[in-house]
Amino acid sequence: MKIHCMADLHGNTPNDISNCDVLLLAGDYWGYGYGFGTEVNQEKWLRRHLSKWIGELKEKNIVKQVVGIAGNHDGIFQTKPELVPEIDWIYLKNNTTTINVNGEDITIYGTPYTPWFLDWAFNTPKRDYEEKVLGRMFNEIPMGIDILLTHGPAYGICDRTCRGDNVGSKELLKAIDRVKPKLVVCGHIHAARNVVKHNDTLVVSCSIVKEGHDIDNNGITIEGDKLNEMEVISY
Repeated sequence: MKIHCMADLHGNTPNDISNCDVLLLAGDYWGYGYGFGTEVNQEKWLRRHLSKWIGELKEKNIVKQVVGIAGNHDGIFQTKPELVPEIDWIYLKNNTTTINVNGEDITIYGTPYTPWFLDWAFNTPKRDYEEKVLGRMFNEIPMGIDILLTHGPAYGICDRTCRGDNVGSKELLKAIDRVKPKLVVCGHIHAARNVVKHNDTLVVSCSIVKEGHDIDNNGITIEGDKLNEMEVISY
C-alpha cells in the first residue's frame, strides 16, 4: 500500500509525484492571497488546474484514489460551495469515507477547521473559547477511523512556526489521543514539514511550499503492507 501526502499547494500542481494507491490532499489549494472575496477566481483555478491535474493523474494511473479537504485559503468551499467545480475526488468536511485499498478497507475522517488565523476560511472565532468550539467539532470524530486528515496540526506535533511558536490545536491533540488513528496527515504550518510518531500514530505534515508559497517539494510518500506498518519512502 502506497500513500502520497500533500498539503498547501498554493497554486502548484506538480506532476512528478510518486505512483500511489491513494493521494491525500490536506487543503490550501488557492495560492493568490486572501480566501474570501475571490470565489469566482478560485472556481476558475479549481476547474482549470486542480480538477484537470487530478483527472490527469488518475487517467495516467499515477494515482488510483484521491481524498481531500479544504484549508484556510480555500474560502470557496465555505462561502460558495455551489461554485466548486466537479473534481474527481472524495471531498471531506467533518465527515467520514471508507475506501478499499488492495483489499483493505480504510476509514478516513477529514476536517478543514483550525484555530483562528486572520479570520480566514474554516477558522474558529478569535476568543477565549476558540478551542472550545474546536473541541465540540473534534469530539464528533468517531472511534475506529484509520486516517485523520486535517488541515492544521495538533498542538506540539509539527506545529512550530518559523518564529518558534506552537500554534496547533490542543483539542485536536485530545481527539488524536482519544481516537488513536493509525495515520494523521496535515499541513498549514509550512515550516513544520516532518514525519513523526505520536505514540502509535504516524503523523505526516506535508506542506509542499516554503513560507513564501514557492514550491519546495512534491509531497511525502509512505508505504507498507498494512496501514500500521507504513514507512517513508520519499521525502
